[in-house]
Amino acid sequence: MKNNRKSPFKIAIFLPNLKGGGAERVNLELARALSKLGHTVEFVLVNYEGELLAEAEAEFSVVGLGNPKNWIIPFTVANYIRKKKPDAVLVSMWALTVLTVFSQFFCLRSCKFILIEHSILSNQFKQKKFLYQIFLRLSVIFGYRLAHACVGVSAGVVKDMSDLSRMPVNRFHIIYNPVPLRKEPDFEAIEHAKSFWGEGIQYKIIAVGSLKEAKNFSLLLQVIAILRENIELSLVILGEGDLRSTLEAEAQRLQIDKQVIMPGFVKDPTAYYYAADLFVLSSIREGLPTVLLEAMACGLPVVSTDCESGPAEILQNGEFGTLVPVNDAIKLAEAIEYALKNKPDIGKLRARALDFVPEIAAARYLELLK
Repeated sequence: MKNNRKSPFKIAIFLPNLKGGGAERVNLELARALSKLGHTVEFVLVNYEGELLAEAEAEFSVVGLGNPKNWIIPFTVANYIRKKKPDAVLVSMWALTVLTVFSQFFCLRSCKFILIEHSILSNQFKQKKFLYQIFLRLSVIFGYRLAHACVGVSAGVVKDMSDLSRMPVNRFHIIYNPVPLRKEPDFEAIEHAKSFWGEGIQYKIIAVGSLKEAKNFSLLLQVIAILRENIELSLVILGEGDLRSTLEAEAQRLQIDKQVIMPGFVKDPTAYYYAADLFVLSSIREGLPTVLLEAMACGLPVVSTDCESGPAEILQNGEFGTLVPVNDAIKLAEAIEYALKNKPDIGKLRARALDFVPEIAAARYLELLK
């Protein structure tokens, strides 16, 4: 029998923390869209920390679980559900996804669990030891089957979830990450952003992401070293992470430390998108790179590696931006130079970004709950 419920849901969004990553940012946007539709949203964090914490607290209730050890998480979540009585739990990122779903055996009340993965787990953890790989597979084989619904943020992520769990791919749902359309910043904000590239720079390139191995910013530094022989350009990388000192040392080794600027994490990079000439994604792997969509929504041309997964889906195999092989510095340099000198249809880029507005994602999640 179809559930035609119209009353608002009380939804708990579970995350490891609210650091400045893509998954954390898109969950904030999803929460805003659900709230606008009249539903109550509360964030529940394993570890009460992160660059986006203050932003979330300004709009939503945020609860910390006290950073419990993994084996304690199902009991801690069950206790939260008994006290707060949410109708649904939306939980992102393994292993939190599979640990949380086991709490239903202890919470003694009905609650729908939607598990959401934002990355290709088999690639993300392929360097881990054999026993870790076994735990990953067993946890998703059992955990995914206990969920009300399992969601991947791209077709590639869903295929990986299916392969790991040995469940049919039609048991999973693809719901793209929500990306809001932001207003154009004022003149002063854009001029301030431009100042990071330096005075008199012909071409301004931007990249956004955590300074970690998956983003492959070391490749982008190699590309800048190649391109500066022919054209005048600077690169701004917005993000923070463990590889900062490594990347700074690599920029010095390549003698491009004057052309590479890393201001750190920026809560809202919109002004930087409007100030730049080109956005570049150099990743080895992705789930669904929201930053590509953010750039396109601002009318900024994009070049991306054809990594697994996400970029080809967003760019529709090159229709909305150039795709190049992963880890190919020469091809990436050629694509960047071509894109800088041949501007695309900005209206077309912005129209594609409309396919990912938060209202669409929110409606899809509510369909699963109903």
